[in-house]
Amino acid sequence: MKVRCTLVLFAALALGGCSSTLPPLKHQQPEAFEPVGLRVALPTFRRSDRSNDEIVQRLKESGSFSWLDDGISRNGYSLLITEPGGKRANAALVTLGAMTLLTLPLPYSYEQNLRGTVFKDGVPLKTYQYQRQGWSVLAWYVPAPFKPNTRDMLDELLGDIDREQTIPKQR
Repeated sequence: MKVRCTLVLFAALALGGCSSTLPPLKHQQPEAFEPVGLRVALPTFRRSDRSNDEIVQRLKESGSFSWLDDGISRNGYSLLITEPGGKRANAALVTLGAMTLLTLPLPYSYEQNLRGTVFKDGVPLKTYQYQRQGWSVLAWYVPAPFKPNTRDMLDELLGDIDREQTIPKQR
């Protein structure tokens, strides 16, 4: 019984350690935007994937929004955040990595995209596109670059919306 509990605890810690969280956003602004409807539609591959919820939480914590509602509104401003297809490690590389238990560092190139579309009364006002490209290594001891890239692109999106005043500030 003690061995079984130890194995379950070890498995939970090992699998829990694999999940990475989105770092806090760096963007700060003194005045918040007007209330905004927000829809985050990034692709997830597991039912338990909380990436979209993390993005919503980080946007709330940034102080950029006075109020966030879920969904695209027909009245007022809305923001839709999506991730158009990019390029990540291919299936053969992932299979080879799995066969070596991710101990052999396997280099791969990636391309990650983020799109933010601002709507006013349900009509698109402006679309912002961001892209990150680079090289990384598929190994258990090297963190994937995707969470920091997402954070950086969200920071750029908020900065561009603020600079261009696509969504007005709350008065």
